Amino acid sequence: MIQQAPGAIRMDDEGREVLVTGAPSFTAMQLVWRILEREPRTRVTLLVRGDRLTRTENLLSRYPAARERVRMWRALVTEVDFGLEPARIAELRERVTDVYHMAGLYHLGVAKEQAEEVNIRGTRMVLDAARTMTRLQRFNHLSSAYVCGDREGVILEDDLELGQHFRNTYERTRFTAELDVRRARREMPVSVFRPSLVVGDSRTGEIGWFDGPWLFVQAIARNPDRLPTLLPSASQYPFNVVPSDWVAAALHEISRRDDAVGRTFHLTDPAPVSQASAFRLLAQHIHEGPVRSTLQSKLAERILSIGMVERMTRRQRPFLNELDSLAIFNCSNTLKALHGTGLPCPFFPDYVARLVEFAHLESPAWLPGKAAAQDDLAGLDAFNDLP
Repeated sequence: MIQQAPGAIRMDDEGREVLVTGAPSFTAMQLVWRILEREPRTRVTLLVRGDRLTRTENLLSRYPAARERVRMWRALVTEVDFGLEPARIAELRERVTDVYHMAGLYHLGVAKEQAEEVNIRGTRMVLDAARTMTRLQRFNHLSSAYVCGDREGVILEDDLELGQHFRNTYERTRFTAELDVRRARREMPVSVFRPSLVVGDSRTGEIGWFDGPWLFVQAIARNPDRLPTLLPSASQYPFNVVPSDWVAAALHEISRRDDAVGRTFHLTDPAPVSQASAFRLLAQHIHEGPVRSTLQSKLAERILSIGMVERMTRRQRPFLNELDSLAIFNCSNTLKALHGTGLPCPFFPDYVARLVEFAHLESPAWLPGKAAAQDDLAGLDAFNDLP
């Protein structure tokens, strides 16, 4: 049983009407599952792109309660009023009490036009709709810890505009979207959540897509005899990843606190392992044995640029660049809000084996000696969180 700090949690779940964007991304779905489990009287409306309705329905089927309390509407967050007919948008305006804006393009190498359309325009459309909701009690925005861009050192949760430069379109568009949300605090009760790199479920290893560290793992797994473990150049820097189940649980818990209004929360690991430790752990579990050798710094960069290796690791480059800065995410707001709830951030070495096991089960072509038939990782276009 989760303990609640006296007076801190809103106890008015009766009548809560929640709007969630971003389904069927795995983090969004885990948030929905948690709401269904923890709030038996809350109703949920999901805005889902047409070609993602079937997948969303399949994920919802894990919870029988969804049949009674969740409705899916075909919609696009990038359109005015989400492209809904007037009767439906009127219903949202009259009934919604809480918005969880989870939709976005999270792939680090996303194309400029697509990222701007979804991350920036999509956020503005959701904000515009929220401004008309007469019962709105909270607008929860899922941003990213990497709005800090190329800043190094300690990054505070209240930091945003501090002259940083951006290493990719993803960072820039998430920053711009968060600026819009921050300005909206003058008009509505807003909470902002910034996860670091999100990986799979810490309990099962399940993940909705293979991106970020998993694309890098792919290169390690496919060429065990020819490629040593490839470490980022700054291998002693923190490897700050967080499991999706914890992100959803922490977001849900904090979003129901009255004192979270107007505040920003880093959903980051307060005690991350080093990049060297993390990649050795990954390699050890992939190959089921000790790591024979490692490469890092300039030598690794030269090897990564060679023919076949470059082609295999091209999509990993934005992820490597993200790791190549000493950003230390202060998460004092999050730690204070979660104190006494029984929701500590899981420790990466405690769940890395489950992550790798799930990846092997789902993608056998990653295993040593198997055919490398998934170069593009297939059909996901790396755009895992389209609205």
